[in-house]
Amino acid sequence: MHLLLNLGYQEVLPEPVLQTSDGRRMRPDFVLMPSTEKLCDILELRLPRVRLIVGDHRRRISLDVANAIASEGI
Repeated sequence: MHLLLNLGYQEVLPEPVLQTSDGRRMRPDFVLMPSTEKLCDILELRLPRVRLIVGDHRRRISLDVANAIASEGI
């Protein structure tokens, strides 16, 4: 949590219960409240569903990761 505060967030709320406009409940991992804006950021941490690293002798990032990076323009 200290890492998120060091990124410029004023407050970090772990696992808050939020209610959507249609009455559903959601529980994100974190709600991040920036010190300079009115809107908050929602941070969800998930375990990857694809292999990140492939190869036995010559390890490299997987094609799924390479494609995700390419599509985001990183």
